[in-house]
Amino acid sequence: MEPNTLNLIDSAPIAILTFNKNGEIDYANKSFSDLELLYGFEHPANLMGSSIFGKELFPKFTITSELNDILSGIPFEKELNFVETKSNGLVHLIIKGAPIFDGDEIIGGLIIIEDLKILAKTKKEAAIRNDFIENAIHNVSDFFLVVDRLERIQFFSKNILHYINVSSDLIQTATVGSLFDSDTSGIIKEYFEYAKKNRIVVTEKVSYDVRGNKKVFECRFVPQENFRKEISFVYLFFKDITSQEKEIDNLYKDVGTLEYYHTITKKSTEAVFVINIDNKIEYWDECAEKHYEVPAKEAIGATAQNVVSLLSDSFLDSIRSKLLDRDIYKIILTYFDKNREKKTYETYFTFLDENQKTIVVKSLDISDKIHFEEGLKLSLKGLQDISSNVPMMICNIDNDGQILFINNTFQRVLGYNEEELLSKSFYDLIEPSFLENNDFDFKNFNGDEIKTIDLPLNDKGKNSNLFHCTFHTSKDNQGSIQFFSCFLSEAEEQKSNPIETNLYLSLVNSALDGIALGCEGRIIIANNSFAKIFGYTSTEDLINKELIELASNDDIIKFAEYFRLLERKKEIPSKFDFLGKKKDGSNIHTELSIGTFESENKNYVVMIARDVTERIRTQRAIRESEEKYRNITENIDDFLFTFERIGLALRPIFCTSSIQKVTGYTQTEFLTDSKLFLKAIHPSDFALIKPKLINLMKSRIQLSGEFEFRIINKQANIVWVRAKINLVRSSTGRIQKIFGLVSDVTFRKRAEEELKKSTQNLIKLNETKDRFISIISHDLRTPFSSILGFADLLANDDELTEDERKQYIKYIQESSRSMLALVNSLLDWTRLQTGRIKFEPQKIDIAKIVTDSINALSGSAIQKRIEVVSNINHSLFLFVDKSLITQVFNNLISNAIKFTNKEGLISISNEAVTTSRFVKFIVKDSGVGIKADDLSKLFSVDAKFTSEGTAGEKGSGLGLSLVKEIIEKHGGTISVESEYGKGTEFIFTLPIASSNILIVDDNKTDRLLYSKILKNITPEYDVEVASDGKEAIQKILSSPPALVITDHAMPVMNGYEFVIELKKMDINGKPPVIVLSSDIDRAVINDYTQLGIEFVFQKPVNIGSFKLAIEKSLQKGLSGD
Repeated sequence: MEPNTLNLIDSAPIAILTFNKNGEIDYANKSFSDLELLYGFEHPANLMGSSIFGKELFPKFTITSELNDILSGIPFEKELNFVETKSNGLVHLIIKGAPIFDGDEIIGGLIIIEDLKILAKTKKEAAIRNDFIENAIHNVSDFFLVVDRLERIQFFSKNILHYINVSSDLIQTATVGSLFDSDTSGIIKEYFEYAKKNRIVVTEKVSYDVRGNKKVFECRFVPQENFRKEISFVYLFFKDITSQEKEIDNLYKDVGTLEYYHTITKKSTEAVFVINIDNKIEYWDECAEKHYEVPAKEAIGATAQNVVSLLSDSFLDSIRSKLLDRDIYKIILTYFDKNREKKTYETYFTFLDENQKTIVVKSLDISDKIHFEEGLKLSLKGLQDISSNVPMMICNIDNDGQILFINNTFQRVLGYNEEELLSKSFYDLIEPSFLENNDFDFKNFNGDEIKTIDLPLNDKGKNSNLFHCTFHTSKDNQGSIQFFSCFLSEAEEQKSNPIETNLYLSLVNSALDGIALGCEGRIIIANNSFAKIFGYTSTEDLINKELIELASNDDIIKFAEYFRLLERKKEIPSKFDFLGKKKDGSNIHTELSIGTFESENKNYVVMIARDVTERIRTQRAIRESEEKYRNITENIDDFLFTFERIGLALRPIFCTSSIQKVTGYTQTEFLTDSKLFLKAIHPSDFALIKPKLINLMKSRIQLSGEFEFRIINKQANIVWVRAKINLVRSSTGRIQKIFGLVSDVTFRKRAEEELKKSTQNLIKLNETKDRFISIISHDLRTPFSSILGFADLLANDDELTEDERKQYIKYIQESSRSMLALVNSLLDWTRLQTGRIKFEPQKIDIAKIVTDSINALSGSAIQKRIEVVSNINHSLFLFVDKSLITQVFNNLISNAIKFTNKEGLISISNEAVTTSRFVKFIVKDSGVGIKADDLSKLFSVDAKFTSEGTAGEKGSGLGLSLVKEIIEKHGGTISVESEYGKGTEFIFTLPIASSNILIVDDNKTDRLLYSKILKNITPEYDVEVASDGKEAIQKILSSPPALVITDHAMPVMNGYEFVIELKKMDINGKPPVIVLSSDIDRAVINDYTQLGIEFVFQKPVNIGSFKLAIEKSLQKGLSGD
């Protein structure tokens, strides 16, 4: 148990004691020991192991019968009033006892002693002590439970009801699992048992709803041993970490956001640079290069003033002093570029860190915005002049009621000058008694509707007059309130002229070029700009004209439908583009911004018109050009791309959408990852392509290159591509741009491979036919001639002696056996050639096959007194056809016996082959050997090389040809090494037992993806799949694979449990394991490393590293390490 936790439990404000079924005490906490000091209870010095029934244990009272009841399974609770303490004080005690069960068996009991009331000084000291213990426990947990070995709650903290959904009366008899929902209960029970079983402190996170709020707790399980080293209790400490978990989640989100920061800043138009304490540039991004026309290599290290003349030392010192009082300082800088054009930058300054030395500067080019605003100000100035001189009172007010603008009429009526009013709040003008009795607050003006209210306002002489006020809310593009426009008239005047206020409201707050007001489908009023846009000489020509006359015949229906929906108050865009009609009948592209208001039960439409003809014409030309180019590029299967030098690096700036047809990757993925295409190159081809690319890039002369190679597309399929590259170099030979065309040539490559394969098959078939005819016409004729010759002599020559007849019959038998052997070998060879022989590979013990072959040929070996030895490793399993491989060893061992002298030695052994799934076999003899000139004839059917053995044995000459065909059928190779007169070695390879790689993953999509990847990078292996560790174990038991690649987080049995079970399995040749998972962290990786797992990868995996790990693991599996 952790020391801190033990101290807290021992210091708990209740006395706890436990004893076994024999009455022997096995645990007592510190509070129990303090009973002697507080209340004068005496107990043995060596309490542990003493009897609970000892008289001296509780001298103040007798509970012997109750203790016996506990061992009979009956709990008790007893209150002891006015027990005299050692210091002559009085105390109320309550003593509780309960049996401890193990299943149905009583294994001991639990005693808890608690003081109910402490008198005089004892009460104060105990209260302080209790508070201290409670505070100490709450410093490490928010609530806690004491649970016995049967999961029953024996004690709990006072504040537990704040954290669970169970009432207090139920907790007394509850088990720990009943306090929580089913999922949380399952987790707590699992870790409770784990802590109890392994006698260790365990910490786990749990989450559950507490009265509708999701809470996350760190739960610590602390087992408590008694003096017999048995677990009596488990303490559960719960720490509320909900806020920490939220912070961690937010941190992960921030980290995810930061991953995009670099890409976003490169696309941004904001310049960012850093100035150190010496006023020198430390960082200068690409936008800064564009804004201030200074490259980074010149800016970095130079003084700020040399780069940007405005940033003098004194200026930067003043910025630093201002930043001491605020986090960010904003200033507008005006700067003239090299062409003497005026540039305006909105510039922000802030400190990089707490040292307050280094300054980070962000600069945004607002030249276009300033130019637009200046034009807008000129446009608004005329309107403001009108507003200033109209007979109506007008003012603008911010959210807090501060006055921002007043016209002359407002000043005149209230008797204030402009300076006095701009320093006041609008609330200052309202009669105080009105504010006391009415709820008037600009904070309540949050809607889009117009607010109308009568307000009593005081003039400068403190005279109060009632004004009819109309408030209109002005918002920015994000919908935030900017200010309120207020139109005031004395109450009686307002009644006589209600429309005038709304007219001025529309004109002031819709400050754009062309302004008009409409009602009931007709124009009521318009300004000169509106008339000019539609080709009218004066505004009077537009008055009472129908709105629909502004639309051309082509867009008249669209125009009418828009205003019909507007009249019905449907949700429609506030801006509306249409083809307008001028007075002379010509057309004009027009943009209308629409606003509406209601007055005296009439709906009015405010229209702001802009001539956008030139913009539409430009957009149309660009769109047509883009459409033409897009049609060309998107209707070809090849994709084009462009790289451009940006700073020191070449970055992708363009590619056509056809990239997705070829590679599976989108344009966005290609443009945001400059090395994506290189990463997609097949690992086997990258080693060949890389030096060619490097030579092309480093050359100062070459301007183009062409390459053909394989890529692995996003769907894990292999695609053959041809890449043509053209380079644009500077005068010094440095590459400025790269233009590329990539074509999918997979079908062409496949056609070439198929053609090559067909040609080889035809050649092989033709050779087979020639060989067969040659053997039939030549080799079978010789034994037939011998048989017929001797048969004729036997039939026609009556003078032959008996010995001659026997000799001739023997010759006929030998010729017949020779012919039969030839025919059998020829038939076997022909069936292999034509594919008609059964080929059924299976897992077999090769040592047994070799032993059986030696036993079958032992007769011949014994006759020549030749020793045949097998050095084959036991339990070496191969994946081969048993019948055909038996024929291989029979032929090779028979040949060795045939050409080995008496008392010779023949050995059969094996060796592992690195980076291969094959095993090497050597059949070695100490025979006569083979001449160097004859070595090339051994495996050729055409040569049908044969010779007599050391004892006159004969053969067909086709045995070794048949052996070669069988071994190649298994994917292996065979060769021979011989020294004439000393012996021969036949060396061949055969596949190991498994040709499969097993993928274990519960995600079907990932199983399919990585199966394809494996088939591409390890084509000599087949791929099997399993959905969890349990299914994988079953597959391994039935047929062990060469390699297992497993996920970590899976149902039924996860990856970690699977590896443990695999290590426990009593099987030979356990496959190596690679872990490939998306749910993994450093702690999990360490856990796998301790189990001996060398390779652990995070999804998505780097294909090159993954391929290398697979090759190393397969080699490790073959070598048996």
